[in-house]
Amino acid sequence: MSDTQSGFWQMELQVPVTKLRPPDTQDTIKREKLSKQLSEQVLTHRLTLISAPAGSGKTTLAVDFVRSNPDLQIRWLSLDEDDNDVQSFVFVLILAIFPKMEKELLQMIYQGQVSAQQVANLLINRLDSSSDTPLVMVLDDLHLLTDKSIYEFLDYFIDYSPQHVHILVTTRYDPNISLAKLRARNELAEFRLNE
Repeated sequence: MSDTQSGFWQMELQVPVTKLRPPDTQDTIKREKLSKQLSEQVLTHRLTLISAPAGSGKTTLAVDFVRSNPDLQIRWLSLDEDDNDVQSFVFVLILAIFPKMEKELLQMIYQGQVSAQQVANLLINRLDSSSDTPLVMVLDDLHLLTDKSIYEFLDYFIDYSPQHVHILVTTRYDPNISLAKLRARNELAEFRLNE
């Protein structure tokens, strides 16, 4: 087996595809008004934050958003502790957004031959040239990530992403992203426990 083939196998062994799709949720209480508000807000803001304690139904609300918007381009990423360094995070993020990315480029990213900012630029440029159809990237359980460089990456990515790209985050507490700046620009929608 060649080194390249071996590298592809290693990459495929790193990420279960189930991280890249919404989890199955049981039937829950319908929150139609809240789901409708979320759908309206996501597409008019760069970042939508669902922030509430454990067991509040954050993931369920995000899954409801996905199910009620079948015509939207939506990408999903369920985060866990294994994504808690910038190299791992950008790798799974690029797999979520562009699952058919060139294998050679994916291997370079996986091996750390491309910086996080270069990956951000790659994503931004490809998203800009791919289409202006709205695309929503759901990052579920962002509170599990504590690496400061991940939040620097996200700040940069949010700032420079094309207007048709929207990010929906579920978290137990506010992430270390420039929320005040996004609020001031009216680019942040927030859903908290009282909603």
